[in-house]
Amino acid sequence: MRHRILLIPILLLLLVPALAQQDPSLLTLDSIFTYRTRSLGPVQWQSDGSGYLALEPSPTKKDAVDIVRYDALTGDRTIKVAAEKLTPTGGVPLGIDEFYFTSDEQKVLHLYKHRARLAE
Repeated sequence: MRHRILLIPILLLLLVPALAQQDPSLLTLDSIFTYRTRSLGPVQWQSDGSGYLALEPSPTKKDAVDIVRYDALTGDRTIKVAAEKLTPTGGVPLGIDEFYFTSDEQKVLHLYKHRARLAE
């Protein structure tokens, strides 16, 4: 009889972690210490400080990026340059790692793609 009484708490201890792992939104010690941050990539503050520009994967064009603007006060997101405008006609989307605008932010001056040199 005594063994049966000890068996119930042991089974409960084994069952609780299995149930907790089914919901990924729960905060656990493991999720705290294994959290990996994601890079924002290149971010540029606008000259007037009202917002910043960033590269984000395009939801409409595979393997392409949009240049988006975030308002610093409200967090509103707008697409400044769509991926379709960064893709040559009939071509492959440009792989962009950095970008620069004119001082009035009306035109893109430079688009850069960093390439790693392959060992010979």
